[in-house]
Amino acid sequence: MDLDTYDEMKLKRRLKKSMSDEVISVVKNKLTERLLEFLREGSEESALKKLHKWLDYVEVLFKKEMFSEVIIYCDRIIKEAWQNDLHTVIIEASRWKGYCLPFIERENYMEASVKLRKEALRSHNMISLTYNVGDYYHQVMGKVQQHFNLRNQGFRDYMAQMKQNPLFALDASNEEYSFMPACYLAMTKHFLYKMDGDSEMAFQQESIVWNRVSKEFDFHYKNKRPETIGAIINYLEALSKTEHTDALVKHMAFIETLLANREKGNYQLEAALRLNQLNYLVKSKGKALTWKDIHPFEKIYESGIAEQFIDFKRLYEFYLANAYFFLRDYSKALDYMLDIEKEHNRAEVRSEQYEYARINHLVYAGTLVISRGVTNDDIPGFQNLVYSYSEHIRHKPVEDDYRFESALTDFFRSLKQNIEHADVLQNIDVLEKRLDEIFSEQTGYMKLIRTDFDYPLLIERWKEYLM
Repeated sequence: MDLDTYDEMKLKRRLKKSMSDEVISVVKNKLTERLLEFLREGSEESALKKLHKWLDYVEVLFKKEMFSEVIIYCDRIIKEAWQNDLHTVIIEASRWKGYCLPFIERENYMEASVKLRKEALRSHNMISLTYNVGDYYHQVMGKVQQHFNLRNQGFRDYMAQMKQNPLFALDASNEEYSFMPACYLAMTKHFLYKMDGDSEMAFQQESIVWNRVSKEFDFHYKNKRPETIGAIINYLEALSKTEHTDALVKHMAFIETLLANREKGNYQLEAALRLNQLNYLVKSKGKALTWKDIHPFEKIYESGIAEQFIDFKRLYEFYLANAYFFLRDYSKALDYMLDIEKEHNRAEVRSEQYEYARINHLVYAGTLVISRGVTNDDIPGFQNLVYSYSEHIRHKPVEDDYRFESALTDFFRSLKQNIEHADVLQNIDVLEKRLDEIFSEQTGYMKLIRTDFDYPLLIERWKEYLM
């Protein structure tokens, strides 16, 4: 029978003609074992496998009464097991060390025994901490995956409750914690701070993870490459949301070097770097931006790298629009913003994941329209964008807080063809009063928006464009 047209039921019927069900089961198990043996021999030795092999050596050495060599091997095992969070291995190695102490530590036996017990107890505590912190992390992120919606009071209450967990009070930078529980704790606290609109504290937690990784970068890169790349990108994104400019420039240079050597062809890492380089360039240069600055980033966009990562494409277009705004090419900036909205409507994703991005894009597109003097040519395309977003929020649950978005869309809908600037200015005053009232509240969602949305400054600029 041709394997290209494999049919399990047909194969079983054919085999039953020549052997019993019991024989088929035995043959299947044997083939499975052989396949697993083949895969094991062809794969790189894991840390756990290597340390178990070393423990076998320890048992042999102990039986040969080579107690000093047992201690040497056990110390090596304990060091590597700690790096890999294999605490049950540490406890086993400590047990063999304990067997040897009476033979090599006769004078200092009590002192050495106490030290050994502390070492084993530390690993026992780390097993418990890793389990508890891991469960804490999954309680938070599980809720996020299931129902991420900061406008919903039930979701905000749940996150507030998570901050009351005693684990939240622990310091993830504690050097006594091994890598895994420290990082799980820091990542959980990072998200909870982020949801509260506290970007600086969120950054501090992300820094703890990166400091752990960078401290033994070669080890983590070799043994946990995907997680290490993830930590590099997460730290980059955390830096870009703060004022730690020197650290951001240094980290971007580090990634550039990594891409030129060990990570050639890693489009995910390159996309993250180019995105944040563009954002940094636009923010740092502002009105001093030139066409020459932007040209390389346009080339990157045209290369097709953006098409591979839809989130990257949206953000990259947003930053390019921002760049063209500073270059006073308002028409091209607005074209990018309209493309982003088309992507939102096409993308088959949970819409709530992009709520925050969409309102940012709408505000920015509105700013572009106002900066161009609310010309008749801009209004039809912009109103399509406003209508699309208005319909999106109209179908949201009534208990979700969309007052901020509703205030903006009401104002943007008022931007009609042939509208007088005086009428636009009057509508801006109405919007400002509504936003003052909305932002007088200090809910997590409002604080998060207020962190990035400086509406008094934005309204001031809108008025300047129209006067």
